[in-house]
Amino acid sequence: MSAAQISPDCTVFAQLFPTIEGQPYTVAKCCTKQDPYVVCDNQKRITSIILKNVDVVGSLSSDLEKLDALTFIDISNNKITGSLPASIGKLSNLEKLYLNNNQLTGTIPEEFGKLQKLKEMYVY
Repeated sequence: MSAAQISPDCTVFAQLFPTIEGQPYTVAKCCTKQDPYVVCDNQKRITSIILKNVDVVGSLSSDLEKLDALTFIDISNNKITGSLPASIGKLSNLEKLYLNNNQLTGTIPEEFGKLQKLKEMYVY
């Protein structure tokens, strides 16, 4: 896939998660059947992030809000630190959010109350 064919969502994802399972993320695989970490719609918008138990380290960026087609996020069982970005509350399509078994601190931001489609959330 050439740089011109890489979707804006894939570029954002690669910036948010540059290393997965100790390896640099291959943005060229994004939105293809070879990518086990994201699911995309027909417009190459990322609808699901699946990063369960893949040694993701660091904090969650507020830039996650740029992936506004997301309905599902599973970043459980990793080494995510810091607090939850309030910007997650802008993901109006989000239905399921799994961030359990990380090293998160702080409280759940008020903005999460705006997630009207949210059905499940695990943060412990």
